[in-house]
Amino acid sequence: MRARVKPTRTWISRSKFEIENEEELLACRKIILRIIRYMKDNKMSQKDLAQKLNVSPQYINKLLHGQDLDLKITTALRYGRILGVKLITLPEDEPSMHHVTICYFKATTPISNIGKKHYNYTSNSLRSITTNC
Repeated sequence: MRARVKPTRTWISRSKFEIENEEELLACRKIILRIIRYMKDNKMSQKDLAQKLNVSPQYINKLLHGQDLDLKITTALRYGRILGVKLITLPEDEPSMHHVTICYFKATTPISNIGKKHYNYTSNSLRSITTNC
């Protein structure tokens, strides 16, 4: 008896779907990671989480293992309210400051020796400046 091989359409169509819906899938995975972090911080089991969210333990298992990545925004917001955490961050919730790090070295080789293809740098002369733009 021969082993059955899954048709290639299955993984090709799944891959195509993931490429076309990359942003949505990443957002859903971020939400799931926040739920997992909440569970760890509060020492909760999947069964405890299911009871708190009033859903079945099977649903929680599928959700946490990425088998149900079609999470609606309203559902994620409701879960966040119940758990008391932000599962979805909106652009106005994120800080608008950007950090820029500037590093520079202080050369210990005199300028007249720069063309000689070797440079000496003092290890304590590395400085880092972080600023908000």
